[in-house]
Amino acid sequence: MLEKLETDGPNQHGLDEAVKELCKLYLNPAIKIGISKSFVPKSNHNYRSRKINKPGFDRECRERRKRYFRIRKKLKNSQSHRDSLILKTEAKMYKKFIKHKMNLFCKKNIHHKLRLLKSKNPKEYWNILNISKNNNTHSMHINNFYDHFKELNENNVENLNDFDMNSIMTTNNDVINSDFTLDEINNLANKLKCNKANGIDNVINEFIRFSPIEVRFALVSLFNIILNSGIVPEDWCISLIRPLYKNKGSKEDANNYRGISLISCIGKLFTALINKRLADYVNNNKILGQEQAGFRSNYSTADHIFVLNSIIGIYLNKINKKYYFVHLLITRKHLI
Repeated sequence: MLEKLETDGPNQHGLDEAVKELCKLYLNPAIKIGISKSFVPKSNHNYRSRKINKPGFDRECRERRKRYFRIRKKLKNSQSHRDSLILKTEAKMYKKFIKHKMNLFCKKNIHHKLRLLKSKNPKEYWNILNISKNNNTHSMHINNFYDHFKELNENNVENLNDFDMNSIMTTNNDVINSDFTLDEINNLANKLKCNKANGIDNVINEFIRFSPIEVRFALVSLFNIILNSGIVPEDWCISLIRPLYKNKGSKEDANNYRGISLISCIGKLFTALINKRLADYVNNNKILGQEQAGFRSNYSTADHIFVLNSIIGIYLNKINKKYYFVHLLITRKHLI
């Protein structure tokens, strides 16, 4: 299908069908071996699976858990008052033991672990932070979220009808506009992070990262068709919005939630390739100054904070002069 698009010329319908066929190359084998499943919400009553996956639930906790459920299974159907008291006592001791172990785990080197996990393993980082969080679900209807995020997006989208497509300056820049190569895709695909959410196409980063060379060649062909035609698959333009509670205010108010947009992982790989080319181009040609730290790798606002703090220290301690901060507000009208 990709070869037909290259010869006959790409169109929106044909490109969408090609992307769906490419997704099937990832999903069909994954479904057969059972590593791709439909999403099933976790039950709040599934005590065993919820507890055993908690951070800090070590071997001693698991042994204590086995002992409790062994006694529970033995005495659950007993009509004896003595057995009922034994079961209640054992349950109380088990819960107290687990609570004690969880408290020890949270207190032991917790600050050091959080600093390391925030960058190396964000999923484990948030699991630790949420260890004592109440997971009670809200009762707000999904239509309230739909109306909230619809209104929010409508207020933030500018009027595209006022944008003149002819005003875009086009240049024959071979560095930016040349076709993608297999090496470019391999370099970024091999660095994709695992355990990330998927978009509407259900393809996750693990499928792309560990895919065979034949599928990588298909990605090369697909990305080059999109790059040369400018036609973007519709599935890449659809995001799944997941509301996250801000931990303040009423849970029945949609304004107290922030939305996380989950988009296609294949689409994110394509945009990562574009971003890599643009970043390399501006860095190699020294278009951006050293003071520009936003959205650049190996740069951080902490560097600017350090410089500012050093300047203030020099002026206060050595030069003994007054210092002033001038805030420049540049609006869009000033740039036109």
